[in-house]
Amino acid sequence: MNNILLADELNRTSPKTQAALLEVMEEHTVTIDGKKRSVPEPFMVIATQNPTEMAGTYPIPESQMDRFMIKLSVGYPDAKASEEMAARFLDGTLHEKTSSVLSGTDIIAMRKEVNSVTIHEDLRRYGVKIVEETRNTPEISCGASPRGLLSMLRFAQALAYISERDYCIPEDIAKAASYTLPHRIMLTTEAKLSKTTKEFLVQQILHRVKVS
Repeated sequence: MNNILLADELNRTSPKTQAALLEVMEEHTVTIDGKKRSVPEPFMVIATQNPTEMAGTYPIPESQMDRFMIKLSVGYPDAKASEEMAARFLDGTLHEKTSSVLSGTDIIAMRKEVNSVTIHEDLRRYGVKIVEETRNTPEISCGASPRGLLSMLRFAQALAYISERDYCIPEDIAKAASYTLPHRIMLTTEAKLSKTTKEFLVQQILHRVKVS
């Protein structure tokens, strides 16, 4: 019952444990002994996962992945960041205490402002065409869900907001698609064997689909 839940190495847990997050991520409630309890607002889940080819990992179900708005690949730190990390580790400052910069009330207020960002109907159609194309691409066996479309549009609003605009532009939709759609699509066996990535296919779709 926290504002931010960090599920570390989610794909090392069993599918049953992973499924326990489905309700709270969608409804912001948990059911205990038949009673629903609301989690505090704002609420969000952040999860990490190990590479799927590592031993002892379980694939995260599609329904679970669909509830995460975006997926990021952090990768390894570069040499400069690694040197700084090593120096801070040796002098004991790697885990310095952090302090909050925003309150929960601030975040809720910012969310309301994001929700008021305008997306023109042409851009809404652009977003729909992108999602539709994920369902008509031969290398994709299962395209993005309706929830993927809504997440893409909301993330586009957030991108416009942090750029200090109260309206979206095509670049917001395209950038949002690259973060919100890849983890929601499933590749055909042939695409997997040819080492085609989901990110590559989404970029190809963005090249094909234009704003009309």
